[in-house]
Amino acid sequence: MTQEAGLSNLAILPVDPEGLTARAQKGETSPAVGWYGVYGEFPAWDMMLERRTTLPARMDAVLFPRMPGETAYPIVTRLRTDAQVTAFHIQGADIDDTFILCEEGAGPVTVGDISFEGRALLVRRLPKLQTMAVAPVRILIDGAEVAAENH
Repeated sequence: MTQEAGLSNLAILPVDPEGLTARAQKGETSPAVGWYGVYGEFPAWDMMLERRTTLPARMDAVLFPRMPGETAYPIVTRLRTDAQVTAFHIQGADIDDTFILCEEGAGPVTVGDISFEGRALLVRRLPKLQTMAVAPVRILIDGAEVAAENH
């Protein structure tokens, strides 16, 4: 998590944190790493996550913005991962989201109470049910089809 006082910050939340190593490096000139120009030349942080594993592999992460002074962030839980589908749940004080990403040709997939055919789906349950999708063919939530105008 970035922790710049008085500024908006960012939490990087790996979906599968086990086995990850992290490297954080403050801006350096040789080699050039982590500089930005909002305040002129300023040494910023450069961060890397690494996992050693056999391929194919997935390394999903949620980038979660935080308002100045805010320290809370949601919990991310893996729901499904295979060669065709990645899905996870993002839950916090005012957040209850499910994200599903399907590779081309994955066909219909079911994750919990959601059945989806398409490329990508975000189901936001708070403050009310909303869906945002890429190339949706069909969305069912709790067995009820979600109308196309909700996309």
